[in-house]
Amino acid sequence: MKNIKRFLSVCLSLIMLLSSSFVVLADSNETNEAKEANESFVSLDEIAKYEDKMYADSAPNEIVITDPVAIQKLATEQGFPDVEDIKKLTYTIGKVGQSALDDEIPQKEVPEMDAVEEIISKISEDSPYKRRPTQKRTWMTVPEMGKLLGLKKTDRYWLVHKNVFESKEIAGKIRINIASFEKWYANQIKYHKVTGEEPGKELKSWSYSVKEVADLLGVDEYLVYDLLKKNQMEAVIVDYWKRIPKESFQNWYKSQSRYRTKEDREKDALLEDATITMPEMAQLLGTTRSAVYTILDNPKYSHFFEFIVIAEKKRITKESFQKFLEGQDRYKLDPSNDYEELAQEQNIALANFRRKKLSQTGIRGSNGNIKYLTFDEASYLAKVSRSMINKWADTGKFTVIKVGSRVRIRRDEFEDWMEQRDLERSMQ
Repeated sequence: MKNIKRFLSVCLSLIMLLSSSFVVLADSNETNEAKEANESFVSLDEIAKYEDKMYADSAPNEIVITDPVAIQKLATEQGFPDVEDIKKLTYTIGKVGQSALDDEIPQKEVPEMDAVEEIISKISEDSPYKRRPTQKRTWMTVPEMGKLLGLKKTDRYWLVHKNVFESKEIAGKIRINIASFEKWYANQIKYHKVTGEEPGKELKSWSYSVKEVADLLGVDEYLVYDLLKKNQMEAVIVDYWKRIPKESFQNWYKSQSRYRTKEDREKDALLEDATITMPEMAQLLGTTRSAVYTILDNPKYSHFFEFIVIAEKKRITKESFQKFLEGQDRYKLDPSNDYEELAQEQNIALANFRRKKLSQTGIRGSNGNIKYLTFDEASYLAKVSRSMINKWADTGKFTVIKVGSRVRIRRDEFEDWMEQRDLERSMQ
């Protein structure tokens, strides 16, 4: 709107200038001709009348030229306009101005978005002003360390002065090397981060604590300390705590068979089922231990026997013992072993218990059999009192049947329940 008003103002000045000149030149003409000429002039009211109309009719893309010199030039070329030619003059000036502007300012094509992104990427690559990658911190303050470990001010600086990790003064304040701190944290178990990260990962990879060794062997901690005191295993001190290198433990473990890990105890149980001890052999033959050792040392019989050492105890394989019985006529099983079910019993401890019971009572019916157990036999196997067996039976832990005046326990159910009980105990 401002441009249009400026244009109209210039046009008005130009028209007034041209009108004055025309009046002077036409002064010598006749009065009627001057009058006709004056009637063709454009008055101010008439210009104002067409102002709004010109603005309404102008196209949005038209450019209005306001330079007086350009307007004068264009007016001269077009000739003096009358009232009806003002719109034409405006339109002509606008079109000519647009054409001149197009000639002076070359129009560039707008690139596609992919091309724009490519240009931006190229500029970013070539620009010397690039964002630097975030640098990893190498130092932290003492308060930061204390907050990480949940320590108060005194404990923080006490830990710093122990020199367990690298620290130095920077800009008048103590700083802690983060890499050194993490190395220390991975080799100790006393301090714990509030983030929950497990301490001592590296320490645990090459050593055991006393408690861990005790758990492995299924013994009390005082026994492990006794072994360390006797120098049977090596130990190192880490932050006032004794640690046992895994290599030292393995070397000691291979050198003995008395103490066994849980896994090896399970393997040993299988071997124990296939072997008997010297006292068990004596009981099977109905003789004394000294007589058993005499048999084993006798060249006439020694070739029959095969031995296995379990937990530092020598045991005889059942297979070799059977060969001994079949390969000579002097030694036979004790008469208390003569009935078939007792001979078939795979649990040597239970078989010996029944033999002892039979020798005391002389009544075969006082013993159980392959499928059923007496309350005394269940008490012996579970290593509890008979009253405890009665209590378990009353609560329905296993099935109990009565045959006449005798009470028996289903052996398969009792053994399954015992296995489940032992499993639950091991998981606690």
